[in-house]
Amino acid sequence: MNNTKLVPFGKYKEQPIEVLLEDTNYTEWILSNDGIKENYSWVYNAIKSAMSNEDTPEHNKIQSRFLQQKYCKKIV
Repeated sequence: MNNTKLVPFGKYKEQPIEVLLEDTNYTEWILSNDGIKENYSWVYNAIKSAMSNEDTPEHNKIQSRFLQQKYCKKIV
C-alpha cells in the first residue's frame, strides 16, 4: 500500500506531493497564497518542511524521485 499523499488541487492534482515539491516556482506561489495555507495546510506544511531541509537539497530531490513509481520502473 502506498502512503504518499496526493495533491488535491492545481496543476499537480492527483499527483504525489513529491512531484509538486520539485517545482520551486509553484511551491513559492503556494507559500505566498493564504487561501492554500488555510484550506490545504498539510500541503503548505509539507513544502515548509521540505524547504527547512535546505542543507541537502540534491539528496532530497533524488530521494523524492525514488518515491515515484514511474522513476523506479525506469531504473529496474
